[in-house]
Amino acid sequence: QRSHSTQLLPLINELLNEHQLTLHDLDGLAYGRGPGSFTGVRVSVSVIQALAFALNIPAIGISSLKAMALNFFNIVPSVERIITLLDARMNEIYYASYNLKINEIDSNLTFNELQQECLLNYQSAEQQLTNEILENTPNLDKLAIVGDGGKLFTCLSSANYSKINFNFEIWPNAKAIAQLALNAQAENWLSPFEVKPIYLREMYS
Repeated sequence: QRSHSTQLLPLINELLNEHQLTLHDLDGLAYGRGPGSFTGVRVSVSVIQALAFALNIPAIGISSLKAMALNFFNIVPSVERIITLLDARMNEIYYASYNLKINEIDSNLTFNELQQECLLNYQSAEQQLTNEILENTPNLDKLAIVGDGGKLFTCLSSANYSKINFNFEIWPNAKAIAQLALNAQAENWLSPFEVKPIYLREMYS
């Protein structure tokens, strides 16, 4: 964890320097709150909390699964439903699904949560996945399944699913996290004391 944090802080300063900014120019901080790798999430939260305390500014935690979905949508905006599957190890999957659409009038993004992020065992995830695919059967070309957890489901290789948009190499990125933070309601912003990770797995709670 110490190695990750010592690498992260210089990268933050490098990014600020590129845009001729300093930490004191920031009004708020957005971070990936999980779920995901225990070490990665812990480092993210620790660094953001320390900076928020030092600068006396609010922060907002963004779901890793939601950021992953938006990252893909930014690449393929023709899809309407995105199922995110993140390998949680131990025969479990971090699962969520979303409906995304761009308003043709004002270009604003509508982002609705269809399946709240959860931790499922492989069998339950496969059943949920199958149900959502069946719901979208008439419009499989508007459905995307993303995240490294998708590699675990051999059922997805079926020729019946050839119209589905797959990307098992997509990850959350800073752009998507920033977009979601900018669209967030004011009440979702946190004081430094409230910054915390979301693991979903009880052993890490």
